[in-house]
Formats: sequence, structure tokens, C-alpha cells
Amino acid sequence: MKTKQLLAGVGLLSLSSLSFAASCGSDSMFIRGTNNNWDSTPMHCDDGVWRAKNVYFEPADASPQFKFDVLGDWGENYGMGSEGEAVLNGQNIPATLGSYDIAFDYVNKTYGLEKNTRPITDEVFYFVMPDRFANGDATNDNAGLAEDPMVSGFDPTSKKFYHGGDLAGLKSKLNYIKRLGATSIWMTPVFKNQPVQGEGANASAGYHGYWTLDFTTIDPHLGTSEELKDLIKEAHAMGMKVFFDIVINHTADVIKYGECHNPDGSNQDGIEFGCPYRSSAEVSSNPYSPFIPEGNELAKSPDWLNNITLYHNQGDSTFAGESSLNGDFFGLDDLKTEDPQVVSGMIDIFKSWISDYNIDGYRVDTVKHVNIEFWQQWAPAIQEHATSLGRDDFFIFGEVFDGNPENNARYTTEGKLPSVLDFGLYYQLSGVFGQDWGVGALEWAFSNDDRYTDADSHANTLLNFAGNHDTGRIGHVIMNAHPDASEEEKLARAKLANAFLFFARGIPVIYYGDEQGFTGDGSSDDSREDMMPTSTPEFADNDLLGTDATHADSNFDRKHPLYQAIKQYARLYKKHAALRSGAQIERLVDGQKNVYAFSRIDWSNPKEYLVAFNASTKEQTITLPATAKKYRQLGSQQKPIKRDKDGNIQVTLPALSHVVLKGTQKVKSLGDAISATFSTTSPGQGVFGQVELGVNVQLDGVDVTTQALPVYAVHYEVSANDGPYSSLGTDYNPSYKVFFSTNDYSDGDQLSVRATITDIAGNSTQIEQDLVVDIPPVMAVDFKKPEGWNDLVNIHFWGSEAGSTQWPGEIMTNQGDNVYRFTFPLGTTFANLIFNDGASQTDNLERAGSG
Repeated sequence: MKTKQLLAGVGLLSLSSLSFAASCGSDSMFIRGTNNNWDSTPMHCDDGVWRAKNVYFEPADASPQFKFDVLGDWGENYGMGSEGEAVLNGQNIPATLGSYDIAFDYVNKTYGLEKNTRPITDEVFYFVMPDRFANGDATNDNAGLAEDPMVSGFDPTSKKFYHGGDLAGLKSKLNYIKRLGATSIWMTPVFKNQPVQGEGANASAGYHGYWTLDFTTIDPHLGTSEELKDLIKEAHAMGMKVFFDIVINHTADVIKYGECHNPDGSNQDGIEFGCPYRSSAEVSSNPYSPFIPEGNELAKSPDWLNNITLYHNQGDSTFAGESSLNGDFFGLDDLKTEDPQVVSGMIDIFKSWISDYNIDGYRVDTVKHVNIEFWQQWAPAIQEHATSLGRDDFFIFGEVFDGNPENNARYTTEGKLPSVLDFGLYYQLSGVFGQDWGVGALEWAFSNDDRYTDADSHANTLLNFAGNHDTGRIGHVIMNAHPDASEEEKLARAKLANAFLFFARGIPVIYYGDEQGFTGDGSSDDSREDMMPTSTPEFADNDLLGTDATHADSNFDRKHPLYQAIKQYARLYKKHAALRSGAQIERLVDGQKNVYAFSRIDWSNPKEYLVAFNASTKEQTITLPATAKKYRQLGSQQKPIKRDKDGNIQVTLPALSHVVLKGTQKVKSLGDAISATFSTTSPGQGVFGQVELGVNVQLDGVDVTTQALPVYAVHYEVSANDGPYSSLGTDYNPSYKVFFSTNDYSDGDQLSVRATITDIAGNSTQIEQDLVVDIPPVMAVDFKKPEGWNDLVNIHFWGSEAGSTQWPGEIMTNQGDNVYRFTFPLGTTFANLIFNDGASQTDNLERAGSG
């Protein structure tokens, strides 16, 4: 997608056809500007107009500007005149940061700029860990430190230490990434890390980038700031975006506790890992004694990060209750992100990387371990800054490591992050294609898509992945689940999983090495193999899918069957807008055959793209109602599939395969007699918390979900106390729902919700309903711990409006004097419960209301 920014009378035409230079009025033409340090970049004559494609202006260009130079010697040059005309020796022509297609009509002396701003749904991500990719400069392997691995962190024989990959190596492989079909590179963090943490057998290095010491500089193991700028500039010149992985929840482990560590920071005798977590109530009367070992007082940058009071200092997280927010993440220093100084400091840090390096977006680590109020401030501030620089396409997505879509969606709606990695879909597709789960798992994943719908985001912008540096690789799942399967079956499963990333709704992410059949040994360190020849014994003995190559080889084989398959998927994805951003409508969930099918529809050109996946090891034939007379199979020379006399098509799928079919005719409206009723709320109903809004849509009195392919959009709005309506989002898929929060409203507020239903032809109807915000009292339960109980007290409950817990339940908060409290979710009025400390417990109890 391109956004036109015409500064003169000529628009930009296609660059695909070139003509002889004579037709453009001169023998040559060059662009000279801040983009190329005022050097000469030749333009191409096309249809009588000189053109240059993807002219990229970077932050280093200062004020982006350029001119046209006929011979490249400044003898005859043209700049900006009045009303956009190109005039001899005119003023420099201004631009903004980003990529442009530029045209100059030399004969008529006019010019035009067209800014290239791809929507995020057009991207194909390649997720890479620079340290494990390619070593372009061996002189930085030790980062200028002593050669001792416990000092430098460099030891390519250990899976837990640096291996020598760097930014120069990554830059040298950009063409490999581009030819795969990737359009965006997401790198693990490149900021300066603590080289080594831990002791003895628990020691490891910060090769992965998630132990940041200095948020203002590049890790010297990876290269220099100039090399980073060169990498970004080269990627941009090739039409690829660059995304930074960032961590805000924590920094490197510098702060120690007097109760657990010696003055030099080492563990006290008997302590192998960190300090046990102490609740907020407990530290108010019995705090830890945090300190920074001598010599590390100024280890972090910016300097405010060295202020020990800006951290929670409550010990290691148990990843339950408040410790999930306040505890140290495996010993890493947990920032007090509720502090205004931390909020403003982190906004400033990550604004500067956009300004100075012109990066294209952020992936944010450990989102759920940061209070949601932080994201509500940080994300809009970062996006507003990018927009002020002309970067309207800047994008942020977070990691909420949770398989529950409801928990993930909270951060894209209430938390104001534009998107998240789709862990909900990941677990299901890994089970279906990597193991032997039924395709109903995919149905469940997509049934939760409505939770992501709001005014500015939806499920199409989620990021699809089949494995990563934390979860492990899809290849490992396949090898574990099917150790005795043929090599052909294992490869087919890997292809199928990757195809699903591209053709289901969402943005595909390829984890580096998956295109070479990497399998790994598990999760985390065991899934971070080298693309360059490895010296790590644990990696060297791994089998790779689809090849006889080993990790002793350099694995950049463009002929690998998975590389070729992904390349083909990317071609189809880029060619067909419906596969990138079209509405997804479920067509078939066949548990017996283990076949799943859905359609993708681009409303601007509504032809059906029918996509079917056979997750079984047998050939399967499915019959579906057709919306066109013929369907052409994309990426194949097969004859079109014709609709039969009963209005159906039959599709035969080989074992472990997929098909993408395109209808030859546009989907048509079936009539204009549309009606609707609200299905999840009633007039005057009291609502609070997360409210589910849904409608039943009928055509001629018949529910539209009975249609073969219901193509309708339902747009929801809400008004409070007779104020203006604001958007709640649009749902294109049955069962046409959105969820919205009442958190910004007060008890008793009068709400009016409105739903506008539109079909593919523009026929529409609108319905309204009044609701009232009715916030119930909070139910909080206190419990006095008996003598002899442990300090960690849990509450296990069931039979309540809040559902039930798994034993031993939720951790209660210590209020002091051995009194522990748990506050139930809003709307809870009753619960059966048991208090326990994991060893001792009370009898079965009941509670109605607080007390």
C-alpha cells in the first residue's frame, strides 16, 4: 500500500515498464539528496517520466531533502519552485522520514512523491537472534573483554554463551532473508547486556539480549552503532522493515539482597538461586535490604536506572498473584513501572531509538509482568512520537506468554498495545499439525477472535507463529510426537504448520532456522541453534527436517524444501490481498476427517478464497457449498474445480496437505431485507466489567449463519449519558460480537449501544439498545493464619460467579499480624472455599459477601 504525497502536478505511474531514455527528454537523470549524502543515484526512464523507487530518507539525513541533477555534475539541476513546479537551481525539495517513489517529468518540469507505507497486515516477519545467525566480524566476539568466557561471555561450545553472530553477519545475509519472502526483520534485543550472570553450573551469558545494562548503546558483542545504522539503511533500501525487541519489565541482575547475597554479590552459602518473594504487605514491615555491589553503582544507563528505589526489591517472582508484577523475573531487577519517573524514562529511551535509527517498530517482552497502567501511557506516547516524525506505520506488538486469548486481548484493548503475539493460536496449531490434536482446537482459537476487536485493532493484526526462542520449534514438536514417522511425513507436517501461518488470519512470523528444518532439543537455550557452522555439541547431533545437512554446515540453503515452500507461501500472500487482510469465515470443522476449512474475503474485491487444511495422514475429500461457478487452485497447474448441479464443489486433499482456491466470480448479496436483534444483552440491563455485545442477523427472517458464506459486517458504537457515540469495533465473522469494558464509566451511567449491520452490497440496518452501568460491591475475604502454618497462604474456591481455582488456589496477600486477604473479581457474591498453605488446610467453608 502506498500513501500519495504529491508535491506537484505529476502522479506516479507503474515502474514495471521502462522506455528509452530519449522519451524522457534527457539522456540521464539523478537524484541527489540527504538520502545518499548528495551523491548521484540514477533514475530510470519510464513512460516519458524519470522515476526512482524506494528512495529512503533516514534520521541521519537531518532534514530530508533532495534535488534532480540531469548529468550528475550539478551543471543542470532542478529543485522546488512555486506551486510545486521544478525550476532550474530551485530550492531543495523537502521530504519526511521513510520510503518514497519519486517521479520527475523533465519535459514539463513537474515532479511528484509517493510515500510507501505498507500496512502491518502486508508484512512477513523473520525473527532472528543475531548471535546465532552469522559471524561477520570475529574481532568483536569477546566484546573487547578478557578471553575468559566467565568475563566475556563468549564460548561457542556452550549453548548458554555467546557464539559470535553479529550485526555485520546479519547484514551480509539480508538477501537470503528477502528472497525467502520476509518483509520485516525482528531481532532479539541488541542493547548492551550484562555479559555473564549466575555462578558455577548456573552461569550463562546474555547472548539473547534480555539482560539489558545500557539502554542507550549496542552490545559490543554484536557490533557498533554505525553497523546498526548500516544494517537498518541496507534493509530499508531492500524494502524491508526492522523491528527491535525490547524489555521494560526488568534490567540485568545488578541489585542484590543482604538476606541472600554476600557483599560482592555472590550467593550466600546454601542459596543456589535468588531470594524468596515477599509480598507488598510483608515488605512494608519486613523489607529486603537491597544493595549494589561495589563497582557496579553506575553499571546501568541511563543513569536513573541506577536508583535502587525505582525497583520493587521484593525477591524472585513465583509468577502468581502480585509477584507476577512485582517479583524479580528469574532474579532480574524488576522495575517499579508504576513510578512516574520510570514511565517517563522509558518513554524517552524508546522515543530516541526511533528518532536516531528510524526503526519500524517494537516487540515488547514480558508484557503481562508490567502493570497495565504503564502500557496505557507508554504505547500511545511512542506511537505519537513516531507519527510526529512521519512514521504513521510504526507498529508495536507485545509478548503475553499465555495461551488464553482473553488474557492476551486485555493488553490490546484495555492496555492500548496495537497487537500481541498469538499464543492462543500457537498452542492449538502446534497440537494439530505437530501432534495429533483434532482440528476443533483451531475452531476454539478463532472463536475467541472477537475479544481482540476494538476501535483500532482486531485479530488480523495478531502475529502468528509456530515456535520461537522460548517455546521451542515446531520441528521439535513433530520429532517428539512422531519419532517413528517417515522423513516425508515430518517434512509435510512442518510445511503444513508454516502454510497455516500465512493463510489464516494474522501476520506470519518465521523463526530463523525453521526454513532450514531446524528441530532443536526443547525450549529456551535448546531452541537457539546456530545458522553458521556450530561448535556446540548439543546442537551438532540434531537431525534437520528435509535435508542431509547437519549443524556442522552453514545452513543458508535456498534450495531447502522448507525454504522453497515458505517462499511460495509468501508469494501467494503478497499477491492476494484477501490472504493478508481479508475477513476470515469458518467453512468446515470436520473432526472425523480432521479437515479444517475457512474463507478469506477482501471486501473491496469480494471473491472467495477458500483455504482447506488436511491434518490427517490419509487423503480426504470434502464437499462444500460453492459461491462461484469455478475455483482456481493457487500455486498449481491443476484444472479449475467446477461447481456441480447441486451447487457444491468437491475438494480432494492428500494427506497432510492444504489447498488455496480462488472463486472466479465475486460474492454477491443475497438480498436487502436485513434485520437484527441484540443477542447477549436486554434493554435496560445492568452491566459491569467486560461486556459481551452480540447480535443475531437475519435475512428475510432467516439467520444468516445458515448461508454458505455469510458476508456481513457489524459495527458497534457506544454513547454514555447522551454523549457522542464512539466506536467499539467492527466484526466481520459470525457470531458478530465485540467485548467492551465499563472501567471508564461510573456506577449508574446510562449507556446506549448501537449496531450497524452491512452486507457486501452496502445494504444495511441499524439497531440500538439502552444499558446501565451497575457495579456490584467488592467481595473481599480475610483469614487469620493459624500458628505453625507457612507464610504462603492460598485460597482455593469453587461454586462462585468467579469460577473455580486449581489446587492449591490463589495466593493471598499478607495484611500484617498474620491476617491474609483475597479480593474476588467484581460480581462475585458467594464462594465455597478452603484456606491452605500447601501442607495444612481448613475444612470446606462457605462465604457470602465480604468478611
